[in-house]
Amino acid sequence: MSEVEQTGLPSLINQERALFLREQELVYSWLIQKREGTTRRNYKRIFDKFRERFPKLLIRDISVGHLSVFLEEQSHLSLSSKRFTRDVLSSLLKFSLKLGHISVNPAAALDPIRVPDRTASRLLTEEQVFRLIDRADSLRNRLIMKLLYAGGFRVSELSGLRWKDFFVRSEAVQVVITGKGTKVRSVVLPLTLWNELLALCPNGICSFDESPVFMSRKSGALKPLQILRIVKLAAARANLKLEISPHWMRHAHATHALERGAPIHLVKRTLGHESIATTGKYLNANPTESSTKYLGI
Repeated sequence: MSEVEQTGLPSLINQERALFLREQELVYSWLIQKREGTTRRNYKRIFDKFRERFPKLLIRDISVGHLSVFLEEQSHLSLSSKRFTRDVLSSLLKFSLKLGHISVNPAAALDPIRVPDRTASRLLTEEQVFRLIDRADSLRNRLIMKLLYAGGFRVSELSGLRWKDFFVRSEAVQVVITGKGTKVRSVVLPLTLWNELLALCPNGICSFDESPVFMSRKSGALKPLQILRIVKLAAARANLKLEISPHWMRHAHATHALERGAPIHLVKRTLGHESIATTGKYLNANPTESSTKYLGI
């Protein structure tokens, strides 16, 4: 090896190391913007899995081929999980493009993964919702069921509720929710429900601070998985032989509100949907009208 080549080798190694460290910092900056808890863990898990598959691949060198191979190897996943995996990797690459680390986002060339809409099979009647609420085994758990339905909250939003998020008005109470993508929205709840919630205040005193509204028995906020177990237990006690999850209460909120005449834009705002089309699927999930009735058969 010539003297010039020997001199240039350490410089090349230093450049590669600097690039590797810069990409580590990029990934950290991307992850830290995701919602703390399950969301951030899932994003990290998927990225780590991709890195295990291509251990020496730099972000700047990711191609459509790498993404396609990785997604094809996830055939054991459901379509929705596979789409989520694709969206996670696309999110990282969009972030890299935004920072100027890459010039093209290869994920933009991937075919969309279409997931059948199963909302219609996950709808509860009003009677079933109230059975679920009634069959919860404690005041705390009953209020969890009520808030999931009345507020249309995602389970992560309910888990993250703090007393400081509530603002009492003359005829209602306003809750400030930090939702998907850290978007903030306000949901109005009736004072009757607020008065029930006050029973959960530590020692009967609400300080409107960072204290979680729904505490676990070991202290600290209830985790989404714990809330899932509470909902499933209530479903079993209510003898509802369905694979119910907390998200079903959100579906029920949207469907029942629209059926009772709530404007679709108001339901969209309450649920924090980005698109009116997402809210509109609840109109189609449980139709009461069809042009068939106008046919002469």
